[in-house]
Amino acid sequence: MVFGDEFTNVRGMIRKVKCSIWELSSNDFMESRDIRDHIDWLLDKIEPRSKELKKLQENPDLTMCIYCTWRAKRGYGGPVLWPSQMKRMSDLNLECSFDAYFFTED
Repeated sequence: MVFGDEFTNVRGMIRKVKCSIWELSSNDFMESRDIRDHIDWLLDKIEPRSKELKKLQENPDLTMCIYCTWRAKRGYGGPVLWPSQMKRMSDLNLECSFDAYFFTED
């Protein structure tokens, strides 16, 4: 469903979709644990469509972001991005956010 579509919920009430998401994930395509490899994979996929991306970004109701998840067993170190990747994201007008999770070893 897409933003604005109407649907009937399980209670029989008609509702409108308030938000929708388009997602491109590297999870099924990358085995690397290095976030930089995943970022490069994603940017390689979307950069060729940069004109279309910029056209979509003209819509004030749309938000575009690269969301990254980082899980760690220890409390030091962390995800790293290369300056060239930050430049590529900037050229595409994309922000990058990280959800970080820390786990202790038992």
